[in-house]
Amino acid sequence: MVIDLVHRHQMERRVVVISFNLRTVAKIKELNPSIRAGALFGPRQRAMKSTRQIIATAIAGGADEILLHHRIATKRIVAAAQEQRLASVVWTVDDPRWLARARGLQIRAIITNHPAKMLA
Repeated sequence: MVIDLVHRHQMERRVVVISFNLRTVAKIKELNPSIRAGALFGPRQRAMKSTRQIIATAIAGGADEILLHHRIATKRIVAAAQEQRLASVVWTVDDPRWLARARGLQIRAIITNHPAKMLA
């Protein structure tokens, strides 16, 4: 199990377990609260839920972070997450022009398929 591997390699402070399945996020936190967990949300989930529902769902699942697809990452949802002490991460940012927007959003991190391109 993932939790066993994280513990065996003493990586509790270095990993974040993420999932679209919020029951999985909750189970991770139940089994080992020291492991950070993140709730993933994409355009499909956004179409079905309001900002308030997304934040409430992440919190109810015990998430420490909210991971938003770049198409749904707005100032409003990031600010709402910050108000609830949820770190915001945006995925999959593969266009360097998006970095300026990311800086304005005050997010914790981005996830990209092209790290060298994004660093340049």
